[in-house]
Amino acid sequence: MIRQFTSRKDCLSCRGCCSFFDASSCWTPVFLEEEALELKKRGVLKKSPEELKVPLVSTTSGANNFICSFFDAATLQCGIYEYRPFECQLYPFLINRTREKVFLSADLNCPVVKRSHQTKEFKDYAGYLTEFLNSPPCLKALGKNPQVVREYGNVIDIAQLNIP
Repeated sequence: MIRQFTSRKDCLSCRGCCSFFDASSCWTPVFLEEEALELKKRGVLKKSPEELKVPLVSTTSGANNFICSFFDAATLQCGIYEYRPFECQLYPFLINRTREKVFLSADLNCPVVKRSHQTKEFKDYAGYLTEFLNSPPCLKALGKNPQVVREYGNVIDIAQLNIP
């Protein structure tokens, strides 16, 4: 598990995570192959997800039209928090591809990132994540799972990663 940067209180008060404007949003988390296999083995996933994307469900409430199928909007809780995907553990940080380079980036739509991206705490955490993501085991896992390296908009690039 990745050590979290944002507090539970911050995440639950925002309500921006786990919801999406459309079903094909680039912000929809994807599973690592091994995560999807584990969740299928546990009976959490009934079928293999298309393109390893986390399944979304349609909603009629709020500004966004879709929510993660594992998110309980009434309690604001993740139903698979202990087994949540790597990308969900990483958020509000992302693995962002820009042309030929890959960066550890942060979502500027996240209120925590907006107010803290200049702080020592943020920079220290970004250092921890950069070291973790550039470690040989993580690079190997990410090399086997190119679906987690995507191009995002409205992010701040923090550090270049050694992912090919």
